[in-house]
Amino acid sequence: MRSSAALFLLVACGPKTSVVAAPDVAVDLEAVCPTTPPTGYRVERGEGTGATAADALAAAREAATQRLVVGACSGLADSRCDALRRAVKPWKEGHYNAETRSACASVAIEKTALDAVDTERRDLMAEVDAFAQRVAAEGAESVDLPPPTWHTGCSAGLSGARLSAMTRNALAKRGVAASSTSPSLLQQLTPGEQAVTLTATLTAGEAKSLPGFSFAPDLMGIASDETGACRADSDLGLVGGERVGENGLRVRVQMPAEDGVLCEGRTTEPTISVNQPARVQVYSVSRDGRSMLIWPPPGGSDAVADSISLGEVTAIAQPDGSDERLIAVAVLANRDFTSTAGWQGFCEVGDGLTPAHYPSGAAVGSATVHILEAGTSDCPDVPGIADKRGALFSPPTCGME
Repeated sequence: MRSSAALFLLVACGPKTSVVAAPDVAVDLEAVCPTTPPTGYRVERGEGTGATAADALAAAREAATQRLVVGACSGLADSRCDALRRAVKPWKEGHYNAETRSACASVAIEKTALDAVDTERRDLMAEVDAFAQRVAAEGAESVDLPPPTWHTGCSAGLSGARLSAMTRNALAKRGVAASSTSPSLLQQLTPGEQAVTLTATLTAGEAKSLPGFSFAPDLMGIASDETGACRADSDLGLVGGERVGENGLRVRVQMPAEDGVLCEGRTTEPTISVNQPARVQVYSVSRDGRSMLIWPPPGGSDAVADSISLGEVTAIAQPDGSDERLIAVAVLANRDFTSTAGWQGFCEVGDGLTPAHYPSGAAVGSATVHILEAGTSDCPDVPGIADKRGALFSPPTCGME
């Protein structure tokens, strides 16, 4: 390839193949399957096998194409990755060995196509870096980094996990450690047609909003109408995943997971913490509103002086792919619950949890985790997990025991 015109001619006329009848014929691979790119292009060589020369060469070109775009396509929207693949063209004639039915072939893409993605990723890293600098300027030596959520309060899934890892690394470079016992840095993502906007709140003393940043939706494959897969904040009377109670009462739910994502079958240990002595009830709420009171346990106390573990639980994927969302409702230690007074787990809220169940002056906190089904997305298979996933459990109705 000496010019883009030469590349076009090659595509228009179709790739040439070279069939070798004897395996001992010397072949200059760099001549037929080059790895040295012409000016302004990137090149990859691939290998493949097939019953015919055409099949083997096609397999080799597909392998080369995959190598060429795999890094750039990581996390990109499918439509943008497809556009990159369409920009890849055959380079040179390739080589087919008739005896081994194997082939090599090279493909090329203009550097500008990949450079555009690289530039956008560097710009995003610069935005994250500047955001970390603003957090560090607040003076906190450490922060709790719950995974980002969508503007609805639902888990941002793998996209949120990637951003969370980037933020954690950028903060570490500035000496700000991640600690679950520190003030929370709450991050929410609001998708749009042209940009995804991240907003943030640092809950150190008085909650403080910090300037966030924006990035292109297709850089992480985020749809403009993405809302997540949980019961939304608006249905639960929450703003930013929480509600501050009487005398500044706050309740925090923490569900340990790797950047908000858990593989099915893994165990986790949720905890509840309050900033002053309180009484707490904890619910599991599904996307369709079905709600289960899971804490306090039967015969147990609802008092929380500081923090308390809810015990170890096993992550089970929901049949509809929705997230696991825990909602903690807290009142000051000298106050009472009203419509939910006396309730203890495990029971189902007949009409689903709504703000009408919250006592006056109650604080509410939430945590959402995205559970990946076993055997998908690099999650290992878990023997017997399908039986647990499909098991039906009909708890008693709360208040009707």
